Amino acid sequence: MQDSDNFWVRDTEVDGRSAVVSWSARSGESGVCRNSHGANTWHACDYELPEFIAGGAPNSVAWAHYTYNAETNDYNLTSSGYAVCTDKGCPAIA
Repeated sequence: MQDSDNFWVRDTEVDGRSAVVSWSARSGESGVCRNSHGANTWHACDYELPEFIAGGAPNSVAWAHYTYNAETNDYNLTSSGYAVCTDKGCPAIA
């Protein structure tokens, strides 16, 4: 049984907006993890991502951090990057 891959999203701003991570894996999976719980809270999203893709190459995950205003459906990009997974899993992303 594969260990789950948790994405934790922290909201640090008292601004009325949600903290959001949009992500895509080299293996084809993608998703959005949104923390709508308010400032100074964490939210976890649980996924099952393969550590390796076809041919044995390590999987990788690209992400983008956004803030989101649900009233206006407005997303604001704050940062982005990627991480390479190994047989030990994917590293924590700060």
